[in-house]
Amino acid sequence: MSETFRLPDVGEGLDEAEIVRWLVAPGDTVAVNQTVVEIETAKSVVELPSPFAGTVETLHAAEGEIVQLGGPLLTVAADAAAAAAAAAAADAAAAAAAAAAADAADAADAAGDWRADAPRSGGVTDAATVPSPDARAAADDADERPVANLVGYGASPAPRSRRAHRRHGHSASQHTQTDARTASARGTGRPTRAHDDRRPPAIARPPIRRLARDLGVALADVHGTGRGGEVTREDVLAHARQVSVFRNIETPDWPAEREQVVPVRHAAGSGVADVADTASDVAGAAGAVPGVSNTAGAASGAGSDAGPSAVAPDVSRGAGAGPDGAVGPDALRDEIVRVHGVRRSIARAMVSSAFTAPHVTVFVDVDATRTMEVVQRLKHSPSFADVKVSPLLVMAKAVIWAARRNPQANSSFDDERITIHHYVNLGIAAATPRGLLVPNIKDAQRLSLRELARALGDLTATARAGRTPPEDMQHGTITISNIGVFGVDAGTPILNPGEVAIVAMGAIRQKPWVVDGEVRPRYVTTVSASFDHRCVDGDVASRFTADVASVLEEPALLLDV
Repeated sequence: MSETFRLPDVGEGLDEAEIVRWLVAPGDTVAVNQTVVEIETAKSVVELPSPFAGTVETLHAAEGEIVQLGGPLLTVAADAAAAAAAAAAADAAAAAAAAAAADAADAADAAGDWRADAPRSGGVTDAATVPSPDARAAADDADERPVANLVGYGASPAPRSRRAHRRHGHSASQHTQTDARTASARGTGRPTRAHDDRRPPAIARPPIRRLARDLGVALADVHGTGRGGEVTREDVLAHARQVSVFRNIETPDWPAEREQVVPVRHAAGSGVADVADTASDVAGAAGAVPGVSNTAGAASGAGSDAGPSAVAPDVSRGAGAGPDGAVGPDALRDEIVRVHGVRRSIARAMVSSAFTAPHVTVFVDVDATRTMEVVQRLKHSPSFADVKVSPLLVMAKAVIWAARRNPQANSSFDDERITIHHYVNLGIAAATPRGLLVPNIKDAQRLSLRELARALGDLTATARAGRTPPEDMQHGTITISNIGVFGVDAGTPILNPGEVAIVAMGAIRQKPWVVDGEVRPRYVTTVSASFDHRCVDGDVASRFTADVASVLEEPALLLDV
């Protein structure tokens, strides 16, 4: 009997996902809860376990393809005993999930005001449950590891051996022909070098593999400097820069080669609008400024749901085209990058927010000298030795303090009502290799300064590794963004959908400042805060922003909690 495993909703309300990597091949034997595929949704990379046991018959999608919700992923030939065991395991897991949901609902009903000493409804994952980067690296390097269990997919997972990655579904000759066509389309005239099976496979996490594909880097050529020879993000970027230097020596006017990019040359007078969306070049691989609006970028990216296959390359002869119609060095003028996954989710969310909520932004310059002094003292404190301390930590505490004093800034709005939240699920805008993510710390108002520092570090590390769970992306109440790390002084941040306030912290610079009638050098920053004017009036917005600035000027105000 054959069973078809279809793309499930992994808890994000997704309507499609991209196949990142297959972990099985036709003919392989799989067990219930064995991880068979990695998919990329709009928010994270997710490993899917098989709900069936048996022999893999068919893989219905290739790596890089988009599968719709409910679409077939793979077909497994399962015997009757295995099918019965899988059904029983699924029923048991579903019953356990229902019981857990009921317990969570009871706990939520019992939760009181955020100032009461009651159990947290959302809670913050502590150090025991959120692995550090080193712990994740060690787990990745292990020969065997337990597989994460998805609700409804069976009983507790069994350990599995890690498999070397192989591409399936095409012969070696087909791969060679495909590589040759790709090289020809890029204008190199040389087929791409075939994979050398004699070399050991590179050790790299899925987000790093995706970055390498985006930059056109062969992981097997990269020297890994991480634990056990693991290839890190810095290794990929350094290798890409080195390759770019040598490429520019050979063909100085030719743009860097990238995968999943369609070259388009517009003939003079063709009337085709220019598209200049270069999403992942080497110099800008660190990403865009979180939460800061970019009118030009929004105009060029809005509504761009079509992938490269939907745009026919125009390589008509003109300047840069040779006598035989070949594309010359100056013919590649525009590049079209497919909008999918996180980028599509960001585009839709930003358009929805910008054209639904009337934004108002206020600015205030702040003398943050005492904040910098506090940060330096905490960095040398034994209590904070194992956590990262930065001005953003004080900023986060300041926003929580201001939200308690101005609760209307920590609310949500719909056409019928305003919901004021007496708790703070603090969102952190994080620039990742896959785009902007805004996970949030549940019940942040209950955390001490040290607990908040640990939560901030864990949240951003998990986001940049592409492992943010769906629940961490939901139910945020207010967001902060540290645009200062990019050298930006101020901006007009766009609200995270469902929230009415977002606060951005600019770069902290030494500037002349008047103190007690004398001009002195002080550390100064600019706080930018955007609000939904349907819900937050000017006086509330001003008081809230002034309260945030007051804490940055005098962190001792945090003792008033």
